[in-house]
Amino acid sequence: MAITAEINLNSNSRGYAERLASYHIARDTHRATIDKLESRVARLKNKWPECPSWIDELVKPIADALAVRYPEYYFGILGPFGLTSETSIHASLKSAVDADPRGFHVTGSLTFRPASLEQGAIDIVDYTIDTGRFATGTLGDINGMNHPVRPCPSFDELCALLWEPHS
Repeated sequence: MAITAEINLNSNSRGYAERLASYHIARDTHRATIDKLESRVARLKNKWPECPSWIDELVKPIADALAVRYPEYYFGILGPFGLTSETSIHASLKSAVDADPRGFHVTGSLTFRPASLEQGAIDIVDYTIDTGRFATGTLGDINGMNHPVRPCPSFDELCALLWEPHS
């Protein structure tokens, strides 16, 4: 018994062409919807508020207040650095910097880490203590995590800490 198969090429071609046309209509409809949504996302991004900077709003006011208290010094902010986002305020005597702008003239510093930013809290790093928690050369050690933090003290206490030697 012989099996024969007949193919109607015209019918197959017409069916394919109809399915392809249907696909193109659906694709174009979806693409138009995506374009509208992308346009809406772009408009919403323009309305998105800028996230406040903890450095600009919590650290910079300290540096500004120090500059008023100690007008003979420049106060620079460096950071954030490392896994803990350490950010420092460095004091440099203006006369030394002006005499030798390329030299290293830091005579005092304070280093901060973000604590509970939702409450607007920053901590100060105590470089006089090395806990040894992280072995030398590890990421914890390299990122200063052997030095404990404590809540940021009063401005007068910060002024005193500014001039303490760091190990």
